[in-house]
Amino acid sequence: EEADFIIWHSYEDDFEAFQAPAAGQFIAVRTWDFGPFPPSWVRKIKRECDRLWVHTEWIRQQAIVAGVPGERIAVIPHGVSTEIFSPQGQHYPLPDNKQFYFLIAGATIPMPPTTAWTSTSSLKAAAMCGRVWWCA
Repeated sequence: EEADFIIWHSYEDDFEAFQAPAAGQFIAVRTWDFGPFPPSWVRKIKRECDRLWVHTEWIRQQAIVAGVPGERIAVIPHGVSTEIFSPQGQHYPLPDNKQFYFLIAGATIPMPPTTAWTSTSSLKAAAMCGRVWWCA
């Protein structure tokens, strides 16, 4: 039986190399934190994708600026229960008296060489300000 939709959402596989099956609508889920989408992504999306799902309006705007037709893009935000995750409630005491912390909540995935996080000086600067915690 053929699928009605093929939803491709992967951070580690090569998006440009992915070949969607001939049947069904191809929906790509992409996130991008570094300005306009890369030209190779835009070409693939325009050529092969029926829809593009992104997680924020900002990412949608970056896709549009890069050349993805806005009518193909839907913003599908991450769901968060504000009844569970809120500033109210108990606070976790930190084990030292540092004044500044970096908290990075996300996946530790390979990033393109254009990102600031590939620079060891950026990570050293972050570490000098306090602790760097990775939560994946």
